[in-house]
Amino acid sequence: MVAKKTRVGGQAVIEGVMIRSKHRISWAVKNPDGETIIERLPFVSLLKRHRFLAVPIVRGAIGVYESLKIGYAALARSAQIASGERCEIGKQVENSNRGAFLASLAIALVICLGLFMYLPMLISQVFFKDSALAFNGAAGTIRIALFLAYLASISLWKDIRRVFEYHGAEHKAIFAFEDGKELTLENMRSYSTLHPRCGTSFLLLVAMICIVLF
Repeated sequence: MVAKKTRVGGQAVIEGVMIRSKHRISWAVKNPDGETIIERLPFVSLLKRHRFLAVPIVRGAIGVYESLKIGYAALARSAQIASGERCEIGKQVENSNRGAFLASLAIALVICLGLFMYLPMLISQVFFKDSALAFNGAAGTIRIALFLAYLASISLWKDIRRVFEYHGAEHKAIFAFEDGKELTLENMRSYSTLHPRCGTSFLLLVAMICIVLF
């Protein structure tokens, strides 16, 4: 009988990597002295605490919310460690600055909807308002082009490029972990920096599928 693999997810953070399983969250971040600080936290999803929420659509929305909240908390904590700020971890995930998180989320949604949703539609409407097929095809193509241009432009920023490098390291770590190997440099070196469950790749795939469906 083949043992079932433990699936994990994660993200790159400032000078490190965050990994999340169904029950725990951990991150490894370098401080200014070059020391790798590893911290672990228990995690219980709202879906486990409130079973009535585990229904289609609702559970998906909660999953996205939890991923964003954990990601924000991990970034905030990694910034503290990477800058050498001394503070206790406490309940960083549960008690991260909710106001700042919600404000950041609102701003991100406005920018994403405006730049990647409505702007392509406005441009397409000018040139292809008489053909639904051409309109949706053009809007989808512009949306993908804007997304790729966005990734290319922010990668020119040194700090963001550094995070992208840790993004690749995160994928290598997940590959090695899910293969049951110890997370050493030598064990992870042979794995690809591209992972089939990468969220960024998923966004691009969704955009391409939407062109066909629309």
